[in-house]
Amino acid sequence: MKSGYVLNKKVPFHFYFKEWMELYKKPIVSNRTYTKYETTLNSIKQYCNEHLITDYTKKTYQQILNKYAETHSPASTSKFNNHIRQCVSNAVEEKIILDNFTNKAVISGTNNTKKAEDKFLNYEDTKQVIAYFKERLDPKIPSYLMIIIAFTTGMRYGELLGLTWEDIDLDNQEIDINKSYDYHTHSGFKATKTYSSCRTIFIDSKTTTLLKQFYEDQQRLFEQYEVTNLYNQVFFHYIEGIVSNNAVNQSLRRALKKLEITPLITMHGARHTYGSFLIYKGVDLTVLSEILGHKDTSITSRVYVHVIKEMREKNKTLINNITYEIYK
Repeated sequence: MKSGYVLNKKVPFHFYFKEWMELYKKPIVSNRTYTKYETTLNSIKQYCNEHLITDYTKKTYQQILNKYAETHSPASTSKFNNHIRQCVSNAVEEKIILDNFTNKAVISGTNNTKKAEDKFLNYEDTKQVIAYFKERLDPKIPSYLMIIIAFTTGMRYGELLGLTWEDIDLDNQEIDINKSYDYHTHSGFKATKTYSSCRTIFIDSKTTTLLKQFYEDQQRLFEQYEVTNLYNQVFFHYIEGIVSNNAVNQSLRRALKKLEITPLITMHGARHTYGSFLIYKGVDLTVLSEILGHKDTSITSRVYVHVIKEMREKNKTLINNITYEIYK
């Protein structure tokens, strides 16, 4: 108590978490990210009831975490724990509690979740999908080109919507990714997901040709229908304006069903497909991390861990042969 601790403070855990996220998270995170903290708050109310933040020990917290993990995946449990750990660290700094009871918590979860492999297409199927949409390119349906660009650049959906023609250098075959579009609230442009998400990526000559032709066709279409594309966005519908996430995903899934390709991935799956086949083709993990706009290679490794495992097995014989040659 002489050190300034206030252990007798009657603060329900969920009440403290709500105050913390409103004060420290709401001003700096995106609306989408903030909704994840709100989801954690609802889970705290469900699993922790009205227990005080001072009621918890390492043991009682682990019991709560294990209960949560019974109906959630390891990834969801880890996210739940991560949000709570940040909050509890703050409580320790404010001297409301003595120790961070989340330290070294054991993360588990149910295995009844979609396998990582189900989020990707293989290389040959990807070629089929791109060929399908390439044959049907039409400035009246910008989602078709958007799908192709997702598969050939790994850009996030929000980044694609935020792309303007000024961001594309067709002469040098580069795309400057410097912003995103808030498609959840439709409040306009916003910063990219993280600082490292601002990046310049290179595009191949075929992609460049598609973009150039699409630009010319789009300009003629907009002149014909007197369309005002206020921010000069690349993927802008001549009637609806902003292309909805649902519309693009439906277009992609219809094509996959018609081509009899599984799994039925979403646009986010197109981004992961791009990352997967770059790893298969031997692109260095550091370079891939930069292309995808990840904060560091640890994120890339975690997302593509199953691909990396496959590549390790694939190279096992090669490595053994190399070391075998040493003895000759």
